[in-house]
Amino acid sequence: MCEGRHEVEVRVLDRLGPTWSASWDHLVDSMELPSPFLRSWWLDAMAASADAPAFVLVLVEDRLLGGIAVQTERRLGVECVELLGSGPLEPDHLDVVVDPADASATALVLDEVGRWLHRPGSRVLDLVGVAPGARLFDIVARGARRRVEVAPFVALPGTHEEYLASRGGRTRGTVARSARRLGRDGSTIRIVRADRDGVDAFDAALMALARLHHTRWGDRSGFLDRWAAFTAAARSGSLRGEVWCCELVGPDQETAAVEVDFVVAGRMSFYQAGRSTDRRWRGGGSWVRSETVRAAISSGCHEFDLLRGAEPYKSEWADRSRGVWALRAGVGPIGRAAVGAAAVRAAARGRASSLLRNVWSAEDRTGPVGDGSVRRPRILFYTDADQIGGAETVARTLLSGLSDRFDVVIVGTDSTVVEHLAEARAVTTMVLDPIVDRSDVAAMAGHRRVIAALAPDVFHANLSEGSSCQYALLAALSVPGVRVVVTENSPMGVRTRLSGSIKRRSARWFDAHVAVGERTARMVEADVGLAPGRVITIPNAVPPIDRRILTTITRTGGCGWSPWRASIPSRDSTSWWTR
Repeated sequence: MCEGRHEVEVRVLDRLGPTWSASWDHLVDSMELPSPFLRSWWLDAMAASADAPAFVLVLVEDRLLGGIAVQTERRLGVECVELLGSGPLEPDHLDVVVDPADASATALVLDEVGRWLHRPGSRVLDLVGVAPGARLFDIVARGARRRVEVAPFVALPGTHEEYLASRGGRTRGTVARSARRLGRDGSTIRIVRADRDGVDAFDAALMALARLHHTRWGDRSGFLDRWAAFTAAARSGSLRGEVWCCELVGPDQETAAVEVDFVVAGRMSFYQAGRSTDRRWRGGGSWVRSETVRAAISSGCHEFDLLRGAEPYKSEWADRSRGVWALRAGVGPIGRAAVGAAAVRAAARGRASSLLRNVWSAEDRTGPVGDGSVRRPRILFYTDADQIGGAETVARTLLSGLSDRFDVVIVGTDSTVVEHLAEARAVTTMVLDPIVDRSDVAAMAGHRRVIAALAPDVFHANLSEGSSCQYALLAALSVPGVRVVVTENSPMGVRTRLSGSIKRRSARWFDAHVAVGERTARMVEADVGLAPGRVITIPNAVPPIDRRILTTITRTGGCGWSPWRASIPSRDSTSWWTR
C-alpha cells in the first residue's frame, strides 16, 4: 500500500526497544488522553513477562506513524488477543497509538491495524481497558462493547490551596489534622524518584509498598502476583522522571505509607498505595495524597487521574469521571462461534440470576450476573459513632471474621471510627457528613445518594445506643431493593419522644432487628412499643478463645472460670461476660 509514492510497511516486533521507543512516546504525548500504560517503559516491561507480545508498527520510509501493542495466548484451543499488560495490573485509557493531528497517517494506521487484527484465521479479540472515544471502536465495530469501570479525575488549578479548597470539609479537616499531629511527632513526607534520588532509594520505596500492601491484603492481592513486571516498569519509568513514590516516613525512618503515581504529558495518575494499619498513622494516607497533588501542581500538571475503579474514597479527590471500556469480537468461524457461545452462556446466567434476585442467600447472590462476571453480595456496614467504644470493638471483631465471599463497604460519619473498623479486613470505606437533626435535609439526601450509588444487598446499621443511625436508616429504607439489618448494642433506650416515634414506625420495615442479649432485646421492645419477639438475639461476636490458656488460668486459680463454660457463650452475652 502507498502513501503518495511511499510504501507503507507493517512490522510486528516483540519489543519496542531503543529503536522505536522515542518516536512511540512522542506519538503518545500527542494523543487526546496520553496513558502511562502506553508508554514504552511500561509496555517493554510488560512484553518481557508476556508469552507472546506483539507490537504492530505502521511505518512509511522508517518513520513510525503509529501502531498497537497486544499479547496473545490460546484459550481452549482458540487464539485470544488482549491489549498488552492486561490482567491484574489493570492498565486503562488504552487505544491505538497515533497522532490525531495527522488525519492521513491516522487513517493508514487504523486501516493496517484493522487488517492485522482481522487477518485470516480464527481468534477472539478481548480488549479491556479501552479509553472513551478510542479509535479501537472503529476497528472492532462489530464487537460487543460494554463499560466495565469508571475512572475518576479532576482538573488541577494553579495552586494546592485552591485544590484543597475545592474538596469537601471532611477531607480538608482530615488532611490538616493528620499533617499537624504526625508533623509534631517528627514524621515527614518525601517524594522519591530514581532519576533524582537514585535507583536504590526508589527500590527501597517500592519494597516498603510491597510490605505494606501485603500486610493489608495478603494473598488476595493480584497486584503482588505481577510484582516483578510492575517493578521493572516503575524503575524504568522513574529513571525518566515519570514514576514517583510519595512516602510518609516516621521519626525513626519507618515508612508508614507509600503512594505510586505516574506523571505523563502533564497528567498525574494515581496507581497504587499501601499504608500501615496501626492507628497512630491514621489519616496518613490522606496527607500523602494531598502532598502528592501539591507536587503535581508544582511540576505543572493540569490533571489528577485516579484511574480505574469507583471506590468511594476517590470521590473525595475527584469530581469527574471517564468510562473504561471492554470490546470483544470474534474473527473467523471458530472465533465468532467462541464469542457467540460466551454470549449465550452470559445471557443464560443473567436469566437465572434474575429469577433468583428476590432470594437472599450467599450462594445465590455470589453467582454470575448478566455480563458473565462474578458478583459478591455487598454489605454496607454503617455507624454514626464518633468515638470507639464497646459497640465498635465488637463490630470490628465481627467484620474480621466475616467470610471473604462478601463485599464489605464501611460507611460512617467519623474518620477515626471508620479507620478503626477498616483495620479488621480489606474493605472500601467512606466518610459522610453527620446528620445533625431532622432539619438537616442536605445530609439526609447525601446519605441516600451514597446508599443508592453503592447499591448494597444489605444495609447493616450498628447502633451504639438507642437513637443511633435513625435518619440514616430512614434513608436506607427509602432505597428500593436494599435489605435493612439493625444491631442494638445498648439497652439504654432512645433519647427523645421523636426518636421513639421514628424507631417504632421504621422498625416494622427492618428485615432483621437484632440485639446482643435477651434482656437487651426485651428492653428495646418495651422502650419503643414493639411486639414481643420482634427483636431477635444474637450474642456479641468475640475472638476465638485458646482453651490451653484458660486451662492454665483455671489450674493456677487465676479467675475461677471453667474453661468449658468460658469458651461457649450463652444466648445472653451480658450474663456470659459477668459469670
